[in-house]
Amino acid sequence: MGAEPTHQNRPPVNRHQEALRAAVHMRQGHYSKALACLQKAVTLEPGSMARATALLSALGLVCSKLGDNEKALACYEQCLVMDSSDPVTLNIAGVLNYNAENYARAGELLQRAAELAPKSSDPLHNLALVFHAQGKTNEALEYFEKALEADPGHCNALLGESVILAGQKKSREAADRLGQARLIMDGKISLAAGEFEKATTLQRQAVLLHPDNPRTLSNLGENLRTLGRLDESIEVFKKAVKLDPDTPNLHIRLATTFLTAGDFKNGWREYEWRIKAGYLHPHRIPPDHKRWDGTRMDKENLLVICEQGYGDVIQFSRYLPLAKARSGANIKLVCKQQLAKLLDNSWKETFDIAGEVPPDSEFDRYVPLMSLPWLFGTVLETIPPAPYLKAAEKDIQRWAPKISALKGRKIGLSWAGNPLHQKDGLRSISFKLLEPLFKLKDISFVSLQKTDLSSKSPISKPANFHDWSAEIDDFADTAAIIACLDLVISVDTAVAHLSGALGQKNRTLLPFIPEWRWMRDTKNSPWYPSMRLLRQKKFRDWTTVIDQLVDDLLN
Repeated sequence: MGAEPTHQNRPPVNRHQEALRAAVHMRQGHYSKALACLQKAVTLEPGSMARATALLSALGLVCSKLGDNEKALACYEQCLVMDSSDPVTLNIAGVLNYNAENYARAGELLQRAAELAPKSSDPLHNLALVFHAQGKTNEALEYFEKALEADPGHCNALLGESVILAGQKKSREAADRLGQARLIMDGKISLAAGEFEKATTLQRQAVLLHPDNPRTLSNLGENLRTLGRLDESIEVFKKAVKLDPDTPNLHIRLATTFLTAGDFKNGWREYEWRIKAGYLHPHRIPPDHKRWDGTRMDKENLLVICEQGYGDVIQFSRYLPLAKARSGANIKLVCKQQLAKLLDNSWKETFDIAGEVPPDSEFDRYVPLMSLPWLFGTVLETIPPAPYLKAAEKDIQRWAPKISALKGRKIGLSWAGNPLHQKDGLRSISFKLLEPLFKLKDISFVSLQKTDLSSKSPISKPANFHDWSAEIDDFADTAAIIACLDLVISVDTAVAHLSGALGQKNRTLLPFIPEWRWMRDTKNSPWYPSMRLLRQKKFRDWTTVIDQLVDDLLN
C-alpha cells in the first residue's frame, strides 16, 4: 500500500509522439506544456537533419510565445547552422533579432529571406520595420510598398505606410492606406466568423480598389469557392493567373478549384505547380535527374516519392501497380516508416521501400506520387478502383480476438487529425462532441486514434469505448483493426482514407470548407465507393453532423 506504480506497460517515449503532443498543446495555447514535450523530444535521437531542424524551430516558436526571446533566438540561430536556405526560418530569426534590437543582423537575415522567397510579403514587411526602427523612413516606405506588391491584403504593411505618410504630412494618402487596412480587416473578421457572403462583398470592394492585382483576385476566388460558386471562382483564379503566371500558389488554388468541381483534366495539370511551391520538401531531388514522363523504363530504376500527409499517400498509392506495369522499371518508393509495412503487405514485390531519397546512382528517373493521376490522364470515370490495400492476415489474427469479444456492432472512431496540419482546427472535433454516440445501445466503439486519452479527454471514457492505442505500432495495425470492424467513423484524416482503401464501410465527417478531394455537395466519394460523406451545413457546426450520424446509426 502507498507504493508508486511502476508503469511497466507505459510505451517508450517517442520523439514523434512528443512532437504531436506539443502541437496539440500549442493549438490549445498551453505553451508551457508544449515546451516540456519539445524539450523531451529534442533530447531523443534526432533522426534526419530536417526533423531535427523542425523540432528546434518548434521549440523556438514556443519559447517566443512564452516571452523568452533569447532562447527562441538561440534555437533559430541553431536551425540556420543546419540549414541556412529556408526562408521561413530566416524570416523568424530576423524578427527575433529585430525584437532584440539587433538591427544589422535582422536586416541581413530578412534580406536573404526576401531573396529566397521573392513572392513572400512577410520578409519585405519585416525589412521595412527594421529600416523604420533605424530611422530610414524612405527605405521603410519602399519595402512596405514591395510587401504590398506581393500581397495587397497585408494589413500591417498598409498600417506601416499610413504611419510614415502621416509623419510626412501626407494626410490623404495616409487615410487611404488606413481605409484599405480596415476594409481588409473587416473581411478577415467576417471570414473568421463564418460570414462568407459578407466577406465576399468586402473582397469585391477590395478588387474594385485593385482590379489588376492577382493577390486580391485570388482572395476573392477563395471566398467564392467557399460559397460553392465554383464556376465564378475558376474565372477569378484564371484572371489572377493570367496577371501573374509565375506564382505557384495562384496555380495551386486554381488547380484545387478545378479538382473540387470534378474537372480533373485541368486540375491535375495545374496541380503540378505544387512542385515549384516546394510541396516535396524535405525530399529534394537533384536538378539533373529527369522526371518520369510515363514511357517505358525496362530494367531501369524509377523513384516514386510520397508527398504531403499520410492520407495523401494512402489515397494515391493506388497508382503504384499501374506505374509498375507501364514503366516496366524497378520501383523504389520513398515513404514514411509508419506506412511502409502496410504498403508492403498490400503489394509484395511490386516495389522496394526507403525512408529517405537514396543516392543519385540508385535511380534513373523519379516521379512525385501525386503526379501519377496527371500522367495517367485520370478523370472521374477512370479513377483506379478501391479497395486496393489489405491488412496482413497475421495482424488480423492478433486483433480479431479482442474485437470479436466486444458486444454489438463494432465501430471504429477517429475524431482528430494531425495537429500540425494547417487546417486541423476546422477538420478535427473534440472527444466531448461524440458523447451522443456512446448513448446508443448495442454498439462498441474502438479508438483508431493514435493518442493518449488519459490526460486529455474532456469527459471520462464511456464503458462502450475501447482504447488500445498504446498497442498500435503503425498503419498496418490500424488496417488490421479496421478489417475486424463493422464500420469506421472518421473526420478527414488518414483513417478515413485507409478505411476507404480497404473497402470498409465508412462515415466521413467533413467541415463546411472541405478539401478538394471531397468535392462539393456529394454524399458519396468517387475515390472510395464504401464511404458516405456527412457534411457541415454551417461553419463550425459539428453538432448537426453528429445528430445526423446518430440518426444514420439508428436506421
